[in-house]
Amino acid sequence: MMTAEMVQLSDGLIFKKGISTVSFALFGTLLLRRCVSVEGVYERTLHYAPVPERMKQLGESFIQHRTLAQNMLRINRKGGGVLGGVSMVSGVSIEAIYNHFAVHALNLPRSIRPALVEAELKAEQELCFINPDILGLYQEARRLGRRVGIVAESHWSPEQVRTLLRAVAPDLVFDFVYTSAQPEAVEAGGLFKLFRASEGLKPSKAVHIGIDEDTVEQQMAGIALIPYELPADPWGGHSKREEAAARLLAMSDRGFNWRLDGGLRLMRRLALAKVQPASPHHAVGAAVLGPVMAGFQRHIERRLAELAGPGRRIKVLFLARDGYLPMRMWSASGAGRAEYVEINRRIAMIAGAEGEGGLETVQGLIASMPFVSASGVEDFFKIKLPAKVKAFFAEQEDNVSPGDKFAAAIPRLMGRKTLKKLSENLRAALLDYLRVKIDDLESCTDMVLVDIGYTGNIQKGLRRVFNVEGRKIRLHGIYLMPHGESFVELPDEDTVSGYLDDTVMSPGAKRALMRDAPLIEEFCCAPVGSARSYDKGREVREVDVRLPQEISFCLEMQDECVRYFDAYRDVVKRFGVDPMEDFETYRVWTAAILSRFVMMPNGLECQTFGPLLHDVSLGSRALIATITTADIKNLMGTLPFPAVCSIHHPPVWLGGSLAAYSAAAGFCYAATGFGLGTDDFFGDVEVGAFEATIIKEERAVPIPVPASLTPFGDLRLRIPVLNKDGDSVVALPLKGPLSRGVVRSLILQGGADITEATTTRYGEPQPIETLQALGAMLDGTFFHAVQPEAYLLLSIPAFKQTVSVLTVLITPLFDN
Repeated sequence: MMTAEMVQLSDGLIFKKGISTVSFALFGTLLLRRCVSVEGVYERTLHYAPVPERMKQLGESFIQHRTLAQNMLRINRKGGGVLGGVSMVSGVSIEAIYNHFAVHALNLPRSIRPALVEAELKAEQELCFINPDILGLYQEARRLGRRVGIVAESHWSPEQVRTLLRAVAPDLVFDFVYTSAQPEAVEAGGLFKLFRASEGLKPSKAVHIGIDEDTVEQQMAGIALIPYELPADPWGGHSKREEAAARLLAMSDRGFNWRLDGGLRLMRRLALAKVQPASPHHAVGAAVLGPVMAGFQRHIERRLAELAGPGRRIKVLFLARDGYLPMRMWSASGAGRAEYVEINRRIAMIAGAEGEGGLETVQGLIASMPFVSASGVEDFFKIKLPAKVKAFFAEQEDNVSPGDKFAAAIPRLMGRKTLKKLSENLRAALLDYLRVKIDDLESCTDMVLVDIGYTGNIQKGLRRVFNVEGRKIRLHGIYLMPHGESFVELPDEDTVSGYLDDTVMSPGAKRALMRDAPLIEEFCCAPVGSARSYDKGREVREVDVRLPQEISFCLEMQDECVRYFDAYRDVVKRFGVDPMEDFETYRVWTAAILSRFVMMPNGLECQTFGPLLHDVSLGSRALIATITTADIKNLMGTLPFPAVCSIHHPPVWLGGSLAAYSAAAGFCYAATGFGLGTDDFFGDVEVGAFEATIIKEERAVPIPVPASLTPFGDLRLRIPVLNKDGDSVVALPLKGPLSRGVVRSLILQGGADITEATTTRYGEPQPIETLQALGAMLDGTFFHAVQPEAYLLLSIPAFKQTVSVLTVLITPLFDN
């Protein structure tokens, strides 16, 4: 990917009359590497090193000692510099580096050092490849009859460089090779002085390609320069977070070497340089969705190849609405015929409710909802509710029922006859729709369903539909990220395949990723409302409740994803490096990329995607905010951090919400998601109790107030009060750690008993303005005791529950 400036310089210098010699820099110019950084070379060095097998498991120690050896030479010798992130010192050879390598620290003999040098050279031969941009200049210089060679800042000797080049590019011939590892470079006063003297060159007759002119102008001694560098990496600021995610994934998979990505980072960098995303959401569409969806597309192709066989007539269906972006990727790939069908889990589950276990599945879905209302149930089933159902909700507090309570009562309230008729009608309409959408449905032996995930409710619902109808069609689900445990009862001939499955991520880490997956759903979604039913083989859709600007926002992300896919395939073809050749490594890396985004977002990403409203669908018109700062503040105020990390929706994007709350909370959430968090580390620690006083109707009753320390240094105080204590005031003494601080939140939690009250997420925030102080200064949320007897006065409103707890979160401030 030569820049226009470089092409112009090439025309003006390589083609210039009188030029006899053209030289190239080596690493980062003529040669590129298929790894995250030069440390990938060190990791492969250990693979080739003649060391005991146990030692090959100590890659981190080996890599760090290899880096330390080189850095010590840089420190101890004058004239050191840095080139491409690697410390360079004139006259320093690879042998000198390994002579400083602490072999004794790894229980290796000194005699192994030459073998380590050979092993590193083999690693370079494996990972290096020729840069096609520079290859074009090499070929042009040869065509013009110039002498061509290498002048490189490198610890490799000229002989070793020639060995490397013979392995990587055996067809290329070089007239000379000079490196900074040669002792003669020091004696000559610099690498380029050695080059000029040895070749008998006049500066005006030579051109060098690939070194920053500003830093080596004197050393170049007048030799003309064509500077070369790869395009700037627009995603480079996220690389360390992605590496952290990859390293965390590597902890559960010892076969995954996170430094060896098959060239993914480089190919992505080059593809992004072609796409040039113009805004934060464009960048995420290209740099996050792009690699993930490209990998998913390859996974679909591989799985279809496995399913193909004699006598099989396979139909490929991408499922609306989340399958819209995967279908766009499929179309962009030109992989073959596929259909986009608008079947959602509500339709599939109700249509299959008459089949074995179908009603229980519908009940299970409704039971998973925290609360349901009469209107919500009516929207779900698309019928006018029977009188029994209306009466049931009228008896519930606030006309709302817990989901599990209503689910258990469905057969009694709605009647099996009504449910059977509902299932029959929708099943018939669904089959008519499939006949219209799929050519020659009757001859289909295998149906492949492509979707984002997660539990296969559509696949299971269709299985029951086909069973009831007596149709012998095998069903194969291909999902971006499935819950593996949700498919344990899959019929023998049906299959499920996941791109990000449990061979890529541990079930716990995948669950954490999928907790925030509704955000990914939104990005992949079609720009129309969900299917409600069908009429004569055509979709009847719900009104799309999403805001038009949000639909456009997500479509722009999809456009960038497809543009990245096109650019990625171009650069892979041009550079001859396909990271997907090692598909298992590619899958893990894209898991890291996606996990980083949802679990470790930066502030700009929180600002960009936090305002989105997620469409719950299921026939409802509910929208849930992606980031709900107020909800997170309440959760952090009332619940221990591990409980917050496992909370159900809302918020839709828990990782983003916690990162927006504080960077520390966001990182701790990510650690918990990857399985590193423990209650002992992230949980609250009991630190004793204070004694407060309830004051009501001129009565004062002392009560103990348990206190715990959160992992973020706040004190959580829980003040228990009975129903009779409503409309009272609690006087909290300001002593010890409470003598000075900031009140973070006041939340009243209620329940049938003290346990329910202290563990519920549904607390009622109390206005900070109700705070009063006695013997203390109070400025907004900041307080400071100014008298020996000082108190915060907390108002307790009247409440309905048997027991309530006023939970107070305070950040104590200590005087110096």
